[in-house]
Amino acid sequence: MTSPTISKATKTTSPAATRLILIADLKREIKELEAEMKREVELLEKEILLGLLDEYADGDSYVYDGIKCTTVDTKRWKYGNETKSAIKEIQERAQLDGSATQEKTTSLRFAF
Repeated sequence: MTSPTISKATKTTSPAATRLILIADLKREIKELEAEMKREVELLEKEILLGLLDEYADGDSYVYDGIKCTTVDTKRWKYGNETKSAIKEIQERAQLDGSATQEKTTSLRFAF
């Protein structure tokens, strides 16, 4: 559902509306930068495998001009549907019997 567009010819843009536009622009820029960062990291990973940073090796890291790059292994678990269902049941029981506590946060969500 989209909101009707307000003609800029009939309305002046308030500082708050300008801030919305700024936030939208920043979010787009961040998304583009994240994609660029991912591409650059992938290239660097390939270069490390080819030994192109070996001269900057310092133990399990690479150090250049005050920048330290360290390879970090991360483990994540994936669960089957049966396990997910069992966990969901436990969570629902805890919510009903009062042993779970609810935390509520408020934030702004933007759609473009």
